[in-house]
Amino acid sequence: MPTQGVIVDAVNFDELQQAFAAAPVTTTRFVKGAMGRFSRRVRRRTIQQMTGSKGVGPLSKPAGAALFGGQFKRGGHVKGFLTGADLSSLESVSKISRILRVHEEGATITPTQAGMLFLSKKNGKLGAGKVFARVKSVTIPPRLHFTQAWANEIPRGEKEVLAAAHRALRLSMEQRMKVISQYVNKGLSHV
Repeated sequence: MPTQGVIVDAVNFDELQQAFAAAPVTTTRFVKGAMGRFSRRVRRRTIQQMTGSKGVGPLSKPAGAALFGGQFKRGGHVKGFLTGADLSSLESVSKISRILRVHEEGATITPTQAGMLFLSKKNGKLGAGKVFARVKSVTIPPRLHFTQAWANEIPRGEKEVLAAAHRALRLSMEQRMKVISQYVNKGLSHV
């Protein structure tokens, strides 16, 4: 008696390979979107937090008053962007300028040459502002809370990135499987 053999024919194996090849590209696109939203959200939260607390003394601001004027309120010193081209190199970058770093970490500013710091109201001309106080030092407490805003957004960001990767893989496979099922159905209709 001759041996019975089983013949397996891979139906549209090329389509399946294309699905696996297209998945990283689609996933990168979806994950980039989620990570970009994360970076922009951290930037927005940081700018929203730039309000002062109720202080004591003649130079203090009322609670809720803007901590920074002009350029700082517009958010030009807070950046949120992506780097990298593929999944292995994608990074979400959120950073603040050197000037805002002082307000994040706190600092004591002392004069380097004179014995006093001269605080003046700026009018746009170098050295032409009106001096309103002379002090020996200025202490800036940590009050920006940039790292806190970033840390608070991480759990949500992780969920969004994982969901985006899952959606991308599912979409990529569904698109290719749809093509494969069309070929299979065509082949079965001819039998």
